[in-house]
Amino acid sequence: MRVLGIPAEFKPINDIGVNGKKISGNAATRALKVVHQHGTILRKVNPKLMFTVLKVPNEKIRDKMVKSVEERVTSVEWFLKREVGFQELKEALKRGFEEAFKIELVPGEVTGFEEELAEKLRVKNTPQLGGTSGDSQRDLLKPVQFKLPQPVWNNLQKVFA
Repeated sequence: MRVLGIPAEFKPINDIGVNGKKISGNAATRALKVVHQHGTILRKVNPKLMFTVLKVPNEKIRDKMVKSVEERVTSVEWFLKREVGFQELKEALKRGFEEAFKIELVPGEVTGFEEELAEKLRVKNTPQLGGTSGDSQRDLLKPVQFKLPQPVWNNLQKVFA
């Protein structure tokens, strides 16, 4: 985030904030000798649309929820006061990880097993798609893999052991 000029900070237990507002939420777990980490970064957010889609039935309650979110949450675009494309955000995050860990991230190949697992999870967790997916949906659900140098991997294993 700092690469983009956002002075974001870790806020325990699992958030990243800027100026007292949440900009990212994260979670991690360990299973099968692997660290599974996932999170969200709010690149752009529209609280009014969000609570309409979530089908909050009462307009009065919805308006209060929107106001509450606007007071507690920000986004990359709100903070920077400009549009930030996905590619720009992705490159900034990659550069930030490389600088912080003094590593070079290189894209890995998605294995057949990972493709099959992603498809099973997509079908299981997105029934509203009716079990079919177009290329754009499949691309969004594809796992991304980076190969870490062995010393970095060893340190991560120690941290999460």
